[in-house]
Amino acid sequence: MYKIGTLAKKSGYSPNLLRVWEKRYGFLQPLRGSGGQRLYPEEDLNLLLVIRSELEKGRSIGELALLGRAQLLLSAGLPAGSGAARQPQHGFGEQGEYWDFVGPIVEAAVALDLTDLTRCLDAAFSRLSPDVVVHKVIAAAMERVGDEWMKGRVTVAGEHMVSSLIEYRLRNLFEASGPRVGASPAQSPVIFACFPGEEHRIGLLSVAYCLARQGLPVLYLGASLPFSALEVSINQLGAGSVWLSVTSPEIFQSNRKQFMGLIASYPSVRFIIGGQAVTAEDEQLREVGCHLCLYPCSVPDVIPPLMRASCKMNVVARSREKFSVQG
Repeated sequence: MYKIGTLAKKSGYSPNLLRVWEKRYGFLQPLRGSGGQRLYPEEDLNLLLVIRSELEKGRSIGELALLGRAQLLLSAGLPAGSGAARQPQHGFGEQGEYWDFVGPIVEAAVALDLTDLTRCLDAAFSRLSPDVVVHKVIAAAMERVGDEWMKGRVTVAGEHMVSSLIEYRLRNLFEASGPRVGASPAQSPVIFACFPGEEHRIGLLSVAYCLARQGLPVLYLGASLPFSALEVSINQLGAGSVWLSVTSPEIFQSNRKQFMGLIASYPSVRFIIGGQAVTAEDEQLREVGCHLCLYPCSVPDVIPPLMRASCKMNVVARSREKFSVQG
């Protein structure tokens, strides 16, 4: 255990800066000594050394704050024991806490106020865990923004502003999570992409982030990927599963025949399709072995069954059982 002066010397940061980081980002988690003094565990020093290493690579302190204490330690191969045990202090403490951030995000979209929107997201990431922000705050806020757009309160510009900033934050989280594709020969890559013509990416990114956090090598290929390009990727990488998103029924139907042909061409690859265009009544997809991830599908507790379906050891052949998840 270290007093803050000793911690400052060992980490190379001033006591004042450490106090700011502790208060603003929740990086440090001191205990109280018998005399009431604040004592910092070895884990806090390890975290500061990880932060120093990441800053030297050119990352910003804001980016690191988005990841949170536990993820920073785990990404460096360090145990996140005591910090992870106390994580609810900075994470999802009370069940309704995340709603405090949803309304302000929507109002920032209405006002077309990027500064306020940035402030709202910063506050959410500083008080809640990244997983809660992604799967609770962002999911609820985007649904509300869509509702307000339908009512005419949020303009197209406001919706685009929110989507762009949230996508930027999600990409940062995703890039810092999980192993890189090709890092382990024991795991086949998991490909994420949107249907040809589909531009909505936030739901797909949220699920991709969730799987990357679980240790799967995820390759995110973004919006409107032609099936021809997807085939090249599957062949080149030896993908074990493909996750596709489509929100528009028109886009889904116009590409349906080609998609069914794609499934038939790759019997050893699992295809998972999600988005608002996918319905539980689509028995034809189930019959060909496609897994349905029904909207909403970005909540973490519905992902593990599908995640297990994506795990493939190279020496194990895939089964093609019919499978669906109710969202």
